[in-house]
Amino acid sequence: MAQAQKRAPDDWRILVCAGVSRFDEILAAFGHMNVDLRRADDVADVIARIGAFTPDVIICSPTSLEDEIGPLVQASKCPVVIACVHADAYEAVRALREGASDYAEIGPRLVRAVEHTMQSKNPERVRPRWLDSERTILGRIVSRTKVMGDAVQRARDVAKTPNTTVLVLGETGSGKELIANAIHALSGRSHGPFVAVDCSAIPETLMESELFGHERGSFSGAVGERRGRVELADQGTLFLDEIGELPAAMQAKLLRVLEQREIWRVGASRPRPVDVRVVAATHRDLPRMVGAGGFRADLYYRLAVFEIRVPPLRERAADILHLAEHFLDRFCREQGRPPMRFSPEAAAKLVAHPFPGNVRELRNLVEQAMVSALGDTISVEHVVTDHDAPFLPSVSEPVQAQAPPPDDETSASFRVKWGDGALENLERQALERAIALAHGNLTHAAKLLGVGRQAVTRAILRHGLAVETHRGRPRVHDKLRLS
Repeated sequence: MAQAQKRAPDDWRILVCAGVSRFDEILAAFGHMNVDLRRADDVADVIARIGAFTPDVIICSPTSLEDEIGPLVQASKCPVVIACVHADAYEAVRALREGASDYAEIGPRLVRAVEHTMQSKNPERVRPRWLDSERTILGRIVSRTKVMGDAVQRARDVAKTPNTTVLVLGETGSGKELIANAIHALSGRSHGPFVAVDCSAIPETLMESELFGHERGSFSGAVGERRGRVELADQGTLFLDEIGELPAAMQAKLLRVLEQREIWRVGASRPRPVDVRVVAATHRDLPRMVGAGGFRADLYYRLAVFEIRVPPLRERAADILHLAEHFLDRFCREQGRPPMRFSPEAAAKLVAHPFPGNVRELRNLVEQAMVSALGDTISVEHVVTDHDAPFLPSVSEPVQAQAPPPDDETSASFRVKWGDGALENLERQALERAIALAHGNLTHAAKLLGVGRQAVTRAILRHGLAVETHRGRPRVHDKLRLS
Protein backbone atom coordinates (compact mmCIF):
# COMPACT_ATOMS: atom_id res chain seq x y z
CA MET A 1 0.00 0.00 0.00
CA ALA A 2 3.03 2.27 -0.05
CA GLN A 3 2.16 3.29 -3.58
CA ALA A 4 -1.30 4.39 -2.48
CA GLN A 5 0.13 6.49 0.33
CA LYS A 6 2.37 8.37 -2.11
CA ARG A 7 -0.62 9.60 -4.08
CA ALA A 8 -2.13 13.00 -3.48
CA PRO A 9 -4.10 13.21 -0.23
CA ASP A 10 -7.34 13.67 -2.13
CA ASP A 11 -6.82 10.71 -4.49
CA TRP A 12 -8.81 7.93 -2.85
CA ARG A 13 -9.31 4.60 -4.58
CA ILE A 14 -12.16 2.28 -3.71
CA LEU A 15 -12.68 -1.22 -5.11
CA VAL A 16 -16.26 -2.49 -4.95
CA CYS A 17 -16.98 -6.22 -4.90
CA ALA A 18 -20.68 -6.37 -5.70
CA GLY A 19 -23.26 -7.06 -8.37
CA VAL A 20 -23.98 -4.48 -11.05
CA SER A 21 -27.13 -3.12 -9.39
CA ARG A 22 -25.46 -2.84 -6.00
CA PHE A 23 -22.46 -1.14 -7.61
CA ASP A 24 -24.78 1.45 -9.15
CA GLU A 25 -26.20 2.25 -5.71
CA ILE A 26 -22.74 2.62 -4.21
CA LEU A 27 -21.63 4.72 -7.17
CA ALA A 28 -24.58 7.04 -6.52
CA ALA A 29 -23.55 7.43 -2.87
CA PHE A 30 -20.08 8.57 -3.92
CA GLY A 31 -21.21 10.10 -7.19
CA HIS A 32 -20.39 13.75 -6.35
CA MET A 33 -16.94 13.08 -4.87
CA ASN A 34 -13.56 12.86 -6.50
CA VAL A 35 -13.09 9.19 -5.66
CA ASP A 36 -11.80 6.57 -8.10
CA LEU A 37 -14.43 3.84 -7.78
CA ARG A 38 -13.89 0.50 -9.55
CA ARG A 39 -16.06 -2.63 -9.69
CA ALA A 40 -14.95 -6.20 -9.18
CA ASP A 41 -17.14 -9.20 -9.97
CA ASP A 42 -16.25 -11.38 -6.98
CA VAL A 43 -13.69 -11.90 -4.24
CA ALA A 44 -11.26 -13.60 -6.62
CA ASP A 45 -11.48 -10.62 -8.96
CA VAL A 46 -10.81 -8.27 -6.02
CA ILE A 47 -7.65 -10.13 -5.08
CA ALA A 48 -6.50 -10.25 -8.70
CA ARG A 49 -6.89 -6.50 -9.14
CA ILE A 50 -5.33 -5.36 -5.86
CA GLY A 51 -1.77 -5.23 -7.17
CA ALA A 52 -2.57 -3.06 -10.18
CA PHE A 53 -5.20 -0.81 -8.63
CA THR A 54 -3.82 -0.51 -5.06
CA PRO A 55 -7.17 0.38 -3.43
CA ASP A 56 -7.39 2.31 -0.17
CA VAL A 57 -10.68 0.63 0.82
CA ILE A 58 -12.62 -2.40 -0.40
CA ILE A 59 -16.43 -2.33 -0.26
CA CYS A 60 -18.33 -5.61 -0.34
CA SER A 61 -21.94 -6.60 0.03
CA PRO A 62 -22.86 -9.43 2.44
CA THR A 63 -24.09 -11.60 -0.44
CA SER A 64 -20.86 -11.21 -2.41
CA LEU A 65 -18.71 -12.31 0.53
CA GLU A 66 -20.53 -15.23 2.13
CA ASP A 67 -17.80 -16.67 4.39
CA GLU A 68 -14.79 -15.04 2.71
CA ILE A 69 -14.39 -11.85 4.77
CA GLY A 70 -11.43 -13.17 6.77
CA PRO A 71 -9.51 -14.54 3.77
CA LEU A 72 -10.15 -11.34 1.82
CA VAL A 73 -8.81 -9.12 4.63
CA GLN A 74 -5.71 -11.30 4.96
CA ALA A 75 -5.07 -11.49 1.22
CA SER A 76 -5.64 -7.81 0.48
CA LYS A 77 -4.11 -6.27 3.60
CA CYS A 78 -6.66 -3.54 2.98
CA PRO A 79 -9.64 -2.32 5.07
CA VAL A 80 -12.93 -3.96 4.07
CA VAL A 81 -16.24 -2.13 4.59
CA ILE A 82 -19.50 -4.09 4.29
CA ALA A 83 -22.30 -2.24 2.46
CA CYS A 84 -25.92 -3.32 2.76
CA VAL A 85 -29.34 -2.03 1.75
CA HIS A 86 -30.90 -2.73 5.15
CA ALA A 87 -28.75 -3.14 8.25
CA ASP A 88 -28.90 -6.46 10.05
CA ALA A 89 -27.43 -6.72 13.56
CA TYR A 90 -26.45 -10.39 13.18
CA GLU A 91 -24.66 -9.77 9.87
CA ALA A 92 -22.91 -6.72 11.30
CA VAL A 93 -21.54 -8.61 14.32
CA ARG A 94 -20.41 -11.52 12.16
CA ALA A 95 -18.67 -9.24 9.65
CA LEU A 96 -16.81 -7.27 12.32
CA ARG A 97 -15.71 -10.47 14.07
CA GLU A 98 -14.28 -11.81 10.83
CA GLY A 99 -12.19 -8.70 10.25
CA ALA A 100 -14.35 -6.12 8.46
CA SER A 101 -13.50 -2.53 9.36
CA ASP A 102 -17.10 -1.27 9.30
CA TYR A 103 -20.65 -2.14 8.32
CA ALA A 104 -23.10 0.45 6.98
CA GLU A 105 -26.18 0.98 4.85
CA ILE A 106 -25.63 2.32 1.34
CA GLY A 107 -25.96 6.09 1.32
CA PRO A 108 -24.61 8.81 3.65
CA ARG A 109 -23.81 6.25 6.37
CA LEU A 110 -21.59 4.30 3.98
CA VAL A 111 -19.75 7.48 2.99
CA ARG A 112 -19.11 8.27 6.65
CA ALA A 113 -17.96 4.69 7.31
CA VAL A 114 -15.43 4.84 4.47
CA GLU A 115 -14.26 8.26 5.61
CA HIS A 116 -13.78 6.99 9.18
CA THR A 117 -11.90 3.94 7.88
CA MET A 118 -9.55 6.09 5.81
CA GLN A 119 -8.85 8.42 8.72
CA SER A 120 -8.15 5.47 11.03
CA LYS A 121 -5.82 3.97 8.47
CA ASN A 122 -3.86 7.17 7.84
CA PRO A 123 -4.35 9.61 10.75
CA GLU A 124 -1.81 12.00 9.27
CA ARG A 125 -3.56 12.14 5.95
CA VAL A 126 -5.21 15.43 5.00
CA ARG A 127 -9.01 15.25 5.20
CA PRO A 128 -10.32 15.62 1.64
CA ARG A 129 -12.51 18.70 1.43
CA TRP A 130 -15.28 16.94 -0.49
CA LEU A 131 -15.62 14.28 2.22
CA ASP A 132 -15.55 16.70 5.15
CA SER A 133 -19.17 16.93 6.24
CA GLU A 134 -18.34 19.93 8.45
CA ARG A 135 -16.79 22.11 5.76
CA THR A 136 -17.60 20.91 2.31
CA ILE A 137 -20.74 21.80 0.46
CA LEU A 138 -20.79 18.67 -1.67
CA GLY A 139 -21.37 16.58 1.43
CA ARG A 140 -24.69 18.41 1.80
CA ILE A 141 -25.84 17.72 -1.76
CA VAL A 142 -27.47 14.37 -1.15
CA SER A 143 -28.65 12.74 -4.36
CA ARG A 144 -28.62 9.51 -6.29
CA THR A 145 -30.51 10.73 -9.38
CA LYS A 146 -29.06 11.63 -12.75
CA VAL A 147 -30.82 15.00 -13.05
CA MET A 148 -29.27 16.26 -9.82
CA GLY A 149 -25.97 14.61 -10.65
CA ASP A 150 -25.91 16.54 -13.94
CA ALA A 151 -26.42 19.83 -12.07
CA VAL A 152 -23.61 19.01 -9.65
CA GLN A 153 -21.32 18.01 -12.50
CA ARG A 154 -21.95 21.32 -14.25
CA ALA A 155 -21.10 23.09 -11.00
CA ARG A 156 -17.83 21.17 -10.82
CA ASP A 157 -17.09 21.99 -14.46
CA VAL A 158 -17.62 25.74 -14.11
CA ALA A 159 -15.68 25.81 -10.82
CA LYS A 160 -12.51 25.22 -12.85
CA THR A 161 -12.87 28.66 -14.46
CA PRO A 162 -12.79 31.18 -11.57
CA ASN A 163 -14.17 34.17 -13.46
CA THR A 164 -17.12 32.72 -15.39
CA THR A 165 -20.46 34.21 -14.41
CA VAL A 166 -23.10 31.60 -13.53
CA LEU A 167 -26.89 31.71 -13.51
CA VAL A 168 -28.57 29.06 -11.34
CA LEU A 169 -32.22 28.39 -12.15
CA GLY A 170 -34.65 26.49 -9.98
CA GLU A 171 -37.74 26.63 -7.81
CA THR A 172 -37.72 27.99 -4.28
CA GLY A 173 -36.21 25.53 -1.83
CA SER A 174 -34.62 23.31 -4.50
CA GLY A 175 -31.03 23.96 -3.42
CA LYS A 176 -29.74 26.81 -5.60
CA GLU A 177 -27.52 28.22 -2.84
CA LEU A 178 -25.98 24.78 -2.29
CA ILE A 179 -24.93 24.74 -5.93
CA ALA A 180 -23.50 28.26 -5.62
CA ASN A 181 -21.56 27.20 -2.52
CA ALA A 182 -20.25 24.14 -4.37
CA ILE A 183 -18.98 26.32 -7.22
CA HIS A 184 -17.15 28.53 -4.73
CA ALA A 185 -15.77 25.68 -2.60
CA LEU A 186 -14.35 23.77 -5.58
CA SER A 187 -12.88 26.81 -7.34
CA GLY A 188 -9.62 28.66 -7.02
CA ARG A 189 -11.57 31.32 -5.12
CA SER A 190 -12.32 29.01 -2.19
CA HIS A 191 -9.71 30.87 -0.10
CA GLY A 192 -11.77 34.07 -0.52
CA PRO A 193 -15.16 35.04 0.96
CA PHE A 194 -18.54 33.75 -0.16
CA VAL A 195 -20.99 36.65 0.20
CA ALA A 196 -24.71 35.94 -0.29
CA VAL A 197 -27.22 38.70 -1.06
CA ASP A 198 -30.97 38.14 -1.11
CA CYS A 199 -32.11 40.76 -3.62
CA SER A 200 -35.74 40.37 -2.57
CA ALA A 201 -35.04 41.14 1.10
CA ILE A 202 -33.30 44.54 0.74
CA PRO A 203 -35.47 47.68 0.38
CA GLU A 204 -34.95 49.46 -2.92
CA THR A 205 -33.89 52.67 -1.15
CA LEU A 206 -31.02 50.83 0.58
CA MET A 207 -30.04 48.53 -2.28
CA GLU A 208 -27.26 50.71 -3.77
CA SER A 209 -25.59 51.30 -0.42
CA GLU A 210 -25.88 47.62 0.54
CA LEU A 211 -24.35 46.41 -2.71
CA PHE A 212 -21.72 49.07 -3.40
CA GLY A 213 -21.14 50.82 -0.07
CA HIS A 214 -20.96 54.53 0.60
CA GLU A 215 -18.54 57.29 1.55
CA ARG A 216 -18.72 59.28 4.73
CA GLY A 217 -21.23 62.13 4.50
CA SER A 218 -22.70 60.90 1.22
CA PHE A 219 -26.20 61.08 2.74
CA SER A 220 -27.87 61.77 6.06
CA GLY A 221 -26.74 59.20 8.60
CA ALA A 222 -23.58 58.21 6.71
CA VAL A 223 -21.25 58.95 9.62
CA GLY A 224 -18.47 56.80 8.19
CA GLU A 225 -17.50 54.96 5.05
CA ARG A 226 -18.91 51.51 4.48
CA ARG A 227 -17.90 48.65 2.21
CA GLY A 228 -20.73 47.13 0.22
CA ARG A 229 -21.42 43.44 -0.35
CA VAL A 230 -19.66 43.44 -3.72
CA GLU A 231 -16.51 44.85 -2.21
CA LEU A 232 -16.69 42.42 0.71
CA ALA A 233 -16.67 39.56 -1.82
CA ASP A 234 -13.38 40.73 -3.37
CA GLN A 235 -11.19 37.74 -4.32
CA GLY A 236 -14.17 35.46 -3.67
CA THR A 237 -17.71 34.78 -4.89
CA LEU A 238 -20.75 37.07 -4.83
CA PHE A 239 -24.02 35.13 -4.76
CA LEU A 240 -27.03 37.20 -5.83
CA ASP A 241 -30.11 35.23 -4.87
CA GLU A 242 -33.47 36.12 -6.45
CA ILE A 243 -31.78 38.28 -9.06
CA GLY A 244 -35.15 38.69 -10.78
CA GLU A 245 -36.20 41.00 -7.94
CA LEU A 246 -33.32 43.44 -8.53
CA PRO A 247 -34.66 46.98 -9.18
CA ALA A 248 -34.14 48.41 -12.65
CA ALA A 249 -31.74 51.11 -11.45
CA MET A 250 -29.50 48.49 -9.82
CA GLN A 251 -29.52 46.31 -12.92
CA ALA A 252 -27.51 48.90 -14.85
CA LYS A 253 -25.02 49.30 -12.01
CA LEU A 254 -24.59 45.53 -11.69
CA LEU A 255 -23.93 45.31 -15.41
CA ARG A 256 -20.99 47.67 -14.92
CA VAL A 257 -19.59 45.40 -12.22
CA LEU A 258 -19.73 42.44 -14.59
CA GLU A 259 -18.24 44.26 -17.56
CA GLN A 260 -15.76 46.69 -15.98
CA ARG A 261 -14.97 44.82 -12.73
CA GLU A 262 -15.34 48.01 -10.73
CA ILE A 263 -17.84 49.67 -8.40
CA TRP A 264 -18.81 53.19 -7.46
CA ARG A 265 -19.57 53.72 -3.80
CA VAL A 266 -22.41 56.12 -3.07
CA GLY A 267 -20.84 59.59 -2.90
CA ALA A 268 -17.47 58.42 -4.29
CA SER A 269 -15.47 60.46 -6.83
CA ARG A 270 -13.67 57.49 -8.39
CA PRO A 271 -14.40 53.80 -8.98
CA ARG A 272 -12.85 50.95 -7.02
CA PRO A 273 -11.67 47.77 -8.75
CA VAL A 274 -13.12 44.47 -7.55
CA ASP A 275 -12.24 40.90 -8.40
CA VAL A 276 -15.30 38.72 -7.86
CA ARG A 277 -17.09 35.87 -9.55
CA VAL A 278 -20.85 36.53 -9.70
CA VAL A 279 -23.25 33.62 -9.27
CA ALA A 280 -26.89 34.67 -9.63
CA ALA A 281 -29.98 32.60 -8.91
CA THR A 282 -33.68 32.96 -9.54
CA HIS A 283 -36.95 31.04 -9.72
CA ARG A 284 -38.35 33.60 -12.18
CA ASP A 285 -38.55 33.20 -15.97
CA LEU A 286 -35.96 35.82 -16.92
CA PRO A 287 -36.40 35.54 -20.72
CA ARG A 288 -40.11 36.25 -20.26
CA MET A 289 -39.26 39.18 -17.96
CA VAL A 290 -36.89 40.49 -20.63
CA GLY A 291 -39.67 40.29 -23.21
CA ALA A 292 -42.05 42.14 -20.87
CA GLY A 293 -39.49 44.83 -20.11
CA GLY A 294 -39.03 43.84 -16.47
CA PHE A 295 -35.39 42.81 -16.80
CA ARG A 296 -32.55 44.22 -18.88
CA ALA A 297 -31.68 42.03 -21.85
CA ASP A 298 -28.00 42.96 -21.73
CA LEU A 299 -27.78 42.01 -18.05
CA TYR A 300 -29.56 38.73 -18.67
CA TYR A 301 -27.14 37.70 -21.39
CA ARG A 302 -24.21 38.77 -19.22
CA LEU A 303 -25.49 36.65 -16.32
CA ALA A 304 -26.44 33.61 -18.38
CA VAL A 305 -22.90 32.85 -19.55
CA PHE A 306 -23.18 29.43 -17.91
CA GLU A 307 -26.58 28.19 -16.77
CA ILE A 308 -27.27 25.44 -14.23
CA ARG A 309 -30.79 24.16 -13.69
CA VAL A 310 -31.52 22.68 -10.27
CA PRO A 311 -34.39 20.18 -10.63
CA PRO A 312 -37.36 20.35 -8.25
CA LEU A 313 -37.77 17.48 -5.82
CA ARG A 314 -40.73 16.06 -7.75
CA GLU A 315 -38.34 15.38 -10.66
CA ARG A 316 -35.96 13.47 -8.38
CA ALA A 317 -38.44 11.40 -6.40
CA ALA A 318 -35.80 8.71 -5.87
CA ASP A 319 -33.99 11.19 -3.63
CA ILE A 320 -36.89 11.82 -1.27
CA LEU A 321 -36.31 8.93 1.11
CA HIS A 322 -32.54 9.27 0.75
CA LEU A 323 -32.74 12.94 1.76
CA ALA A 324 -35.22 12.24 4.53
CA GLU A 325 -32.88 9.69 6.13
CA HIS A 326 -29.99 12.14 5.74
CA PHE A 327 -31.92 14.90 7.55
CA LEU A 328 -33.17 12.48 10.21
CA ASP A 329 -29.62 11.32 10.98
CA ARG A 330 -28.45 14.92 11.20
CA PHE A 331 -31.28 16.09 13.43
CA CYS A 332 -30.84 13.10 15.77
CA ARG A 333 -27.15 13.92 16.15
CA GLU A 334 -27.85 17.61 16.72
CA GLN A 335 -30.53 16.87 19.35
CA GLY A 336 -28.55 14.12 21.05
CA ARG A 337 -31.20 11.49 20.29
CA PRO A 338 -30.52 7.83 19.42
CA PRO A 339 -30.81 6.88 15.74
CA MET A 340 -34.35 6.79 14.36
CA ARG A 341 -35.95 5.31 11.29
CA PHE A 342 -39.08 5.70 9.20
CA SER A 343 -41.76 3.04 9.24
CA PRO A 344 -42.63 1.61 5.79
CA GLU A 345 -45.94 3.49 5.85
CA ALA A 346 -44.24 6.79 6.74
CA ALA A 347 -41.66 6.26 4.01
CA ALA A 348 -44.40 5.57 1.46
CA LYS A 349 -46.23 8.74 2.48
CA LEU A 350 -43.06 10.79 2.04
CA VAL A 351 -42.39 9.39 -1.41
CA ALA A 352 -46.00 10.03 -2.50
CA HIS A 353 -46.00 13.70 -1.43
CA PRO A 354 -45.31 16.18 -4.30
CA PHE A 355 -43.28 18.60 -2.09
CA PRO A 356 -44.10 21.94 -3.70
CA GLY A 357 -41.64 23.49 -1.23
CA ASN A 358 -38.93 21.11 -2.46
CA VAL A 359 -36.00 20.12 -0.23
CA ARG A 360 -36.69 22.91 2.25
CA GLU A 361 -40.20 21.56 2.84
CA LEU A 362 -38.87 18.01 3.23
CA ARG A 363 -36.26 19.13 5.76
CA ASN A 364 -38.87 20.94 7.86
CA LEU A 365 -41.27 18.02 7.64
CA VAL A 366 -38.60 15.54 8.84
CA GLU A 367 -37.63 17.76 11.76
CA GLN A 368 -41.28 18.12 12.76
CA ALA A 369 -41.76 14.34 12.56
CA MET A 370 -38.65 13.71 14.66
CA VAL A 371 -39.91 16.06 17.37
CA SER A 372 -43.36 14.42 17.36
CA ALA A 373 -42.13 10.83 17.55
CA LEU A 374 -41.41 9.53 21.06
CA GLY A 375 -39.69 6.25 20.23
CA ASP A 376 -37.10 5.27 17.65
CA THR A 377 -39.59 4.93 14.78
CA ILE A 378 -41.36 7.68 12.87
CA SER A 379 -44.84 6.41 12.05
CA VAL A 380 -47.19 7.61 9.35
CA GLU A 381 -49.14 9.81 11.79
CA HIS A 382 -45.96 11.76 12.59
CA VAL A 383 -45.52 12.74 8.92
CA VAL A 384 -47.93 15.64 8.62
CA THR A 385 -48.18 17.22 5.16
CA ASP A 386 -50.43 19.94 3.83
CA HIS A 387 -52.49 17.20 2.19
CA ASP A 388 -53.54 15.98 5.62
CA ALA A 389 -55.70 19.10 6.11
CA PRO A 390 -59.45 18.65 5.59
CA PHE A 391 -60.20 18.99 1.90
CA LEU A 392 -63.60 20.62 2.22
CA PRO A 393 -64.04 23.87 0.28
CA SER A 394 -64.12 27.03 2.35
CA VAL A 395 -67.62 27.68 3.69
CA SER A 396 -67.01 31.27 4.77
CA GLU A 397 -69.16 32.23 1.79
CA PRO A 398 -72.15 30.31 0.36
CA VAL A 399 -71.24 28.02 -2.49
CA GLN A 400 -72.98 29.15 -5.63
CA ALA A 401 -74.83 26.42 -7.50
CA GLN A 402 -73.86 26.09 -11.14
CA ALA A 403 -73.95 23.61 -13.95
CA PRO A 404 -71.38 20.83 -13.66
CA PRO A 405 -68.28 21.20 -15.82
CA PRO A 406 -67.63 19.00 -18.86
CA ASP A 407 -66.62 15.42 -18.11
CA ASP A 408 -62.96 16.13 -18.84
CA GLU A 409 -60.15 14.29 -17.04
CA THR A 410 -57.89 17.26 -17.50
CA SER A 411 -60.17 19.49 -15.47
CA ALA A 412 -58.17 20.91 -12.60
CA SER A 413 -61.07 22.12 -10.46
CA PHE A 414 -64.85 22.01 -10.19
CA ARG A 415 -67.77 23.16 -8.02
CA VAL A 416 -70.59 21.25 -6.39
CA LYS A 417 -74.07 22.22 -5.28
CA TRP A 418 -74.62 23.17 -1.69
CA GLY A 419 -77.25 20.46 -1.25
CA ASP A 420 -79.18 20.69 2.00
CA GLY A 421 -76.41 22.67 3.70
CA ALA A 422 -74.84 19.82 5.66
CA LEU A 423 -71.06 19.72 5.56
CA GLU A 424 -71.09 15.94 5.35
CA ASN A 425 -73.27 16.05 2.26
CA LEU A 426 -71.07 18.70 0.70
CA GLU A 427 -67.97 16.57 1.24
CA ARG A 428 -69.74 13.52 -0.16
CA GLN A 429 -70.87 15.44 -3.24
CA ALA A 430 -67.36 16.75 -3.85
CA LEU A 431 -65.93 13.27 -3.44
CA GLU A 432 -68.46 11.58 -5.71
CA ARG A 433 -68.02 14.27 -8.36
CA ALA A 434 -64.22 13.95 -8.31
CA ILE A 435 -64.36 10.15 -8.57
CA ALA A 436 -66.81 10.40 -11.47
CA LEU A 437 -64.59 12.88 -13.33
CA ALA A 438 -61.58 10.64 -12.70
CA HIS A 439 -63.49 7.52 -13.87
CA GLY A 440 -62.69 5.76 -10.62
CA ASN A 441 -58.98 6.61 -10.62
CA LEU A 442 -58.47 7.63 -6.99
CA THR A 443 -55.05 9.17 -7.64
CA HIS A 444 -56.50 11.50 -10.27
CA ALA A 445 -59.51 12.22 -8.08
CA ALA A 446 -57.13 13.32 -5.34
CA LYS A 447 -55.41 15.67 -7.79
CA LEU A 448 -58.76 17.19 -8.78
CA LEU A 449 -59.55 17.82 -5.13
CA GLY A 450 -56.07 19.14 -4.43
CA VAL A 451 -55.40 16.61 -1.66
CA GLY A 452 -53.44 13.42 -1.17
CA ARG A 453 -54.72 10.01 -2.22
CA GLN A 454 -54.83 8.87 1.41
CA ALA A 455 -57.24 11.71 2.24
CA VAL A 456 -59.56 10.52 -0.52
CA THR A 457 -59.33 6.93 0.72
CA ARG A 458 -60.20 8.01 4.25
CA ALA A 459 -63.19 9.98 2.99
CA ILE A 460 -64.43 6.97 0.99
CA LEU A 461 -64.22 4.85 4.13
CA ARG A 462 -65.93 7.48 6.20
CA HIS A 463 -68.91 7.76 3.82
CA GLY A 464 -69.07 4.05 2.99
CA LEU A 465 -68.99 4.68 -0.76
CA ALA A 466 -68.95 1.89 -3.34
CA VAL A 467 -66.30 2.89 -5.87
CA GLU A 468 -66.11 1.49 -9.41
CA THR A 469 -62.40 1.72 -10.20
CA HIS A 470 -60.97 2.69 -13.56
CA ARG A 471 -60.05 -0.97 -14.10
CA GLY A 472 -63.69 -1.97 -13.84
CA ARG A 473 -63.48 -3.83 -10.53
CA PRO A 474 -65.78 -2.43 -7.81
CA ARG A 475 -64.25 -1.79 -4.43
CA VAL A 476 -66.94 -1.53 -1.78
CA HIS A 477 -65.98 0.12 1.49
CA ASP A 478 -69.23 -0.29 3.37
CA LYS A 479 -67.98 -2.25 6.36
CA LEU A 480 -64.75 -0.41 7.09
CA ARG A 481 -64.63 2.59 9.35
CA LEU A 482 -61.77 4.87 10.31
CA SER A 483 -60.62 4.55 13.88
